[in-house]
Amino acid sequence: MRLLPSITAGLCFGKGIDSFTCPDLEIEEICSAECRVVYVDCRNDCIDQSCDAKCSSEYTLCLNNCPCSINCPDGCTGCDYYLCENSTPSTATSTTTKNSPVHVQVIGDTFGYPRTSYIFGLEGFKENRCIETPPRGAGGHYYMDYAAVAVLKGEVMVFGGKSDFRKIASLNECSFEELPQRLQRGFQTETGSLVAFNEQNVLLCFADDTNNNMCEKYDAESETSSLSVSNSRYPHRTACLGHIDGSPVAVAGFGYSTFDRKKVEQLTNDAWLALPSHPKDVSAHSCLNLENGLLTIGGWLDVLVDQVKYSKEIYLLRKNSWTLVGTLQKASGGHSTIMVSSGEIINVSGVNSPFNIEKLKWDGDHVTSTEVLFENNFFIYRPVLYESYRNACSATCE
Repeated sequence: MRLLPSITAGLCFGKGIDSFTCPDLEIEEICSAECRVVYVDCRNDCIDQSCDAKCSSEYTLCLNNCPCSINCPDGCTGCDYYLCENSTPSTATSTTTKNSPVHVQVIGDTFGYPRTSYIFGLEGFKENRCIETPPRGAGGHYYMDYAAVAVLKGEVMVFGGKSDFRKIASLNECSFEELPQRLQRGFQTETGSLVAFNEQNVLLCFADDTNNNMCEKYDAESETSSLSVSNSRYPHRTACLGHIDGSPVAVAGFGYSTFDRKKVEQLTNDAWLALPSHPKDVSAHSCLNLENGLLTIGGWLDVLVDQVKYSKEIYLLRKNSWTLVGTLQKASGGHSTIMVSSGEIINVSGVNSPFNIEKLKWDGDHVTSTEVLFENNFFIYRPVLYESYRNACSATCE
């Protein structure tokens, strides 16, 4: 994985690693190609999000151990890649290996609140990390404010947000770099939802004020977007999207009436078909894809009926039936949730205090335990989360 020059400027979380000419470019390219083959084979055997996350994490770690990457900054010198002759273990950088503990990168970029970027481990480690972004956009909004993130083909990608509703960007080491491709319609997570599926596609829905039922599909392989996806029957504003067996599922959210707010639909053969309604009038919740099922976590309850109430309930949709399978320690809304490669569920609270980061143990059918790892200091609406590794970026900003 060659380190590319940063082309971002302006306000930033921090400075990425400077680029250089790789002294062992041919060996680096062989190593990167081998990592990609292993990753593709791994993904082809996956049927759920936990497996996807494990493949992506191992792919990143594999690339980081190639010559001229994070763990081998001087090419083959001190690199233990098998094609590097007379190599000795490097002490210059991270000692990250495929057996390294899981770490999660968090970015909070909500307008009007402090910007934050840190990484944490599941056993209590937490430290600031500098992630570089382009300058503020429309209305002074930070780059990641109300943007959505997905991991496609092993790359962390950003879509939309209030700084530029149509932007598409990708993470290059420690900086987000904007791509020439653009979304056809604007997208933001204040009302919209995104789901990644089939390893290379994302569906972005419910963010268009003129047509709340509209979706756009982006294909990372062809680097193109399409509006050909059928409109949903319900608006699902501030809802969540997941998928079951590779088919997107829209769960609850604001509707035009009380009747709409529990509705669940699945996109199958370019048509939205009804699934059993969610047990609660819920919005600002999160969806998590599982093998043969889908979880919803927390959310706002009865928003259009009464003042906002927050939920800590976790529901499982499996075999056309909803079941309560656990609870968070503290209610949460406007949060983000991921399942990491080790199988734990991580929930980073959004807009209601205390702003907990919780780790949940999942046995395939129920949440068996929860643990509050620590608290954020302030409001972060839909924090950006992705699995990373401890020494991915520098801890301090220049």
